[in-house]
This record gives sequence, C-alpha cells and structure tokens, in this order.
Amino acid sequence: QAPSSCSRSTAGYTTALKILADKQRAGVLRLNLMGVGTAGEVTTEGDRAILQQSFDCNVINTYGCSEHLGMGSSLPGGSEIVLADHELIDEFFEDHSVITNLFNYTLPLIRYRMADILRPVPAGAHSPYLVIESLVGRNELQPVFKNRNGCDDFVSPHTINEVFVAGVTRFQMHLLGDTEFKFLVCLDERLGPDEREACVVAV
Repeated sequence: QAPSSCSRSTAGYTTALKILADKQRAGVLRLNLMGVGTAGEVTTEGDRAILQQSFDCNVINTYGCSEHLGMGSSLPGGSEIVLADHELIDEFFEDHSVITNLFNYTLPLIRYRMADILRPVPAGAHSPYLVIESLVGRNELQPVFKNRNGCDDFVSPHTINEVFVAGVTRFQMHLLGDTEFKFLVCLDERLGPDEREACVVAV
C-alpha cells in the first residue's frame, strides 16, 4: 500500500506500536504524529527510545486497567509514572499490588489484588502524588508462532479475549509449539448436536 500521512496522536499497546514503528522506519508508513501513548503492556526505556526516534515525538506511558480505568501516566518524555491516587488507594508488595477503588459505586473494589508489580520512587516535584517506576510486572503470555514464511509472528492475547460466539461459555488456548495450538471450548449444555457443531465452526 502507498505510504500514508496524518498529523495527530495515537495510543495503543506497546507491542503494536513497535510494529508500526518498524513500518515507519521502513518507509511503508509516513505518519506525522504529535504524540504517542503506550498502554496495557510494559514499556521499557528501549521501547520508548524506538518509538520516539521512529515518530519524532514525545511518548507518554499510561497505566490503567479495566477494573480501575486510568490509574496514572508519565510526563511527556519521562519514564516514571505519576499515579492518580486521589481516587485509588495503592498498596505495593514484592509480587503483586492491592488497589482499593471507591469511585465505582455499583461495585466498589476493596483491596483488589492485581498481578501488576509496581515499584514506588521518591515523588519529588510531583508531590503529593505517588510515583512509580515504569510498570515492571504485568505478565501476559503472547503466543508466538512461525508463520508461512518461517518468520516469528504473534497473536495478541487481547485478540483472543475478543472471541465471542453464542453458545460458547468458556474457552482455553493450549500452546503445543511454535506452529500449533489447540483451542478448547465449553458449550452451553442446552445446545443440540447441530448447534454445537455450528459453534465449533464459528470459533
């Protein structure tokens, strides 16, 4: 496809943005961006440098989750994340964190355990907010396979999470190697044989 051009900001998962950065450097894309926001995954200093150099703009690393929404962000060009702890109570542990969220009146989350590992640092000029190192412990398995050209390619876990098929109540992906996986499904017990087969085909 012909190179494209625009002048706006973009945000997304770090891995996906790095793929766009590769295309930008290769000349497949010609994006004129005012800013890039990373989210959902660990963003290392190396990742930030690649994105800044590829798009020639500041990178803001945001931190959030489905349960607590936006939880903090870095300053433009900075690596540390300033937490929005005026709405959340954060507790830090060696292998997890505990978050209390009182602004969700329908379902307040009291001392909700998360697998994210956060490392607080001195707040300095950002006081009175808490400041953490760039997220260092969100572990998501990203299945990597050999594609038809023999190159490494991946399936985002967020894509897998978006499998919605009527009649499928649960599913599980079993990795068998770098060229094969099994996708197991649990089906609604009320389905007949033809409906069950249709569900499997749809998945």
